[in-house]
Formats: sequence, structure tokens, C-alpha cells
Amino acid sequence: MPEGDLSPTQRGMVETWERHTAAEFATKSIDATMATMTAEPVVNHVPVMTGGVGSREVRRFYDKYFVPAHPADTEIVPLSRTVGTKMPGGCPSWASRSHERWSILTGNPPMV
Repeated sequence: MPEGDLSPTQRGMVETWERHTAAEFATKSIDATMATMTAEPVVNHVPVMTGGVGSREVRRFYDKYFVPAHPADTEIVPLSRTVGTKMPGGCPSWASRSHERWSILTGNPPMV
């Protein structure tokens, strides 16, 4: 669906998602990231089974593991986006030009 065909509610969801990812990857602001979520968020990064349930656990996950683990040049590369009536969905890819090895799982190097 072209962005011009989105309802005001759908446009609001897309704007919130873009603020969320900017806070995670560009400004690396935990407060700004959390401000885009519900009062009791649930984050589940399925590929590595990490995340948290509730504001306290999610904040800890972002603060200790997710946000600081990204190389400085990490950027989001959108692959596709689906915007439903209640939530946006998408298939983003994380990209980094550096050859720095990193992982959000302590002690587990990424597969290269």
C-alpha cells in the first residue's frame, strides 16, 4: 500500500515505528525508545530468544544488551513494510559497514 493510502491511524503507527528505530539505532536513547512503547511492552527477538516482558525487563534488555551492542555505523535497511489496522509490521535488516565482530548474546560471536 503506498504511504499516501494509509489512514491517519496507520500513518501514526508508521511514524511511531520510525521514531522507535531511530532511538534504537541512531540516537541510541533508551528513554526515547521506551517512550514509543506501551506501558507494559513485550520484546521477543526470536532469532536469539532475548528480550523482556514488562517495562522494567524491556528497559534492562535495551540498556544492557540490545542498544550498546550495535557497531557505531549500524543502520536499518527496510526490506518490506506491512501496516495493519492495529500495528505495523515489517522486515527490516540491520546493516553495518564495519568488520567489528559483535553480538547481543554475551560470549557468543556472530556467524560471519
